[in-house]
Amino acid sequence: MKFTRGSLKGIEAKVLDAVKEALDGTGISVSLDGGRFSESEFILKVVMTSAIETDGDGRTTAEKDFLTFGEGYGLTSDMLGKVINYHGKFFTISGLYPNRPKNNVAIKSAKGKVYIAPSDSIKRAYNAMYSDKQLVKA
Repeated sequence: MKFTRGSLKGIEAKVLDAVKEALDGTGISVSLDGGRFSESEFILKVVMTSAIETDGDGRTTAEKDFLTFGEGYGLTSDMLGKVINYHGKFFTISGLYPNRPKNNVAIKSAKGKVYIAPSDSIKRAYNAMYSDKQLVKA
């Protein structure tokens, strides 16, 4: 079998499902973070997050920091987990890194890759997406 972009989509989903099933009940969450391939080789990055890094509600440190320190950056707690259109692509607001002075908001792509963006840009994108609510002062 030669690996192609099309065939890998199905393989990625099967790998993710199998790993999640194998780790069910362990407190470890699993996501994919991209990969690369040639005709004969496929390298897939699998990210596993331990329950040690989450609280009783399953929140990561970045999520807890968003809820704790977000207001200091003009971010509201209801923004966490919302989908925004940022530079023409859709991302989910997934956390905050308060130790970073400028690029401090974690946003996750549909493929599960985490990027970092400035809080001011995230507020503008959020307001554009949810303009009927205008919950955040940009």
